[in-house]
Amino acid sequence: PILIRRLGLTSSQIGKIYRCFRKIDEDGSGQIDMPEFFKMIDTLDTPFMRTLVDKMVFDMVDIDNDGQLDFNEFLLASALVCSFSKDELLGFIFETFDEDNSGIISVDELKNLVDAILTMGSALFPSDFMSVMNSFDANNDGGIDYGEFLTMSKKYPVIFFPAMRMQDTFQRKTLGDTWIRIEERYHKKEYDRVSGDVSRMMSLRANLNADFKKKR
Repeated sequence: PILIRRLGLTSSQIGKIYRCFRKIDEDGSGQIDMPEFFKMIDTLDTPFMRTLVDKMVFDMVDIDNDGQLDFNEFLLASALVCSFSKDELLGFIFETFDEDNSGIISVDELKNLVDAILTMGSALFPSDFMSVMNSFDANNDGGIDYGEFLTMSKKYPVIFFPAMRMQDTFQRKTLGDTWIRIEERYHKKEYDRVSGDVSRMMSLRANLNADFKKKR
């Protein structure tokens, strides 16, 4: 896959990811299902995390749509998730809940996000989603755009901790600190290409993933 080549993963690193895959595949089926994946990332299967894992991992790389990941799919998932910058990860969360791809999170979409967050028992986040909307909708357009979403993430970082922890665990169980060097090298090269525009970076990743699916 193009993304694997652009990240510069070596055969040794791919072999290490394969050994990780074998450990996660507890039933030896050659596939990783959702429960096995959640066990690997050591994260509670909450609605918020289920939505993120669905969108960020399974929907992105489950080529045959069987709800499981074979090794090639797991390898691409590793490359995608483990090389995300923090801004990209937040961007992905934003895009996940911007269900109509309008560029803003609407009242209904924000309600879905707040409901998902509250199932995690976060007492630090307001239960009244309209108060959240009013607090962060700086331009009064009736929605939360990406800039306003980043402001929200800074005020309530705890709500995004499970997603950050998922990425950290995924990195640690595959290539560990090597991902830091891979991420730095990749982002320097790719961000130069898109002038640091996170939305264009996300689009680039989507195109790479589409290319992977097409060539499988």
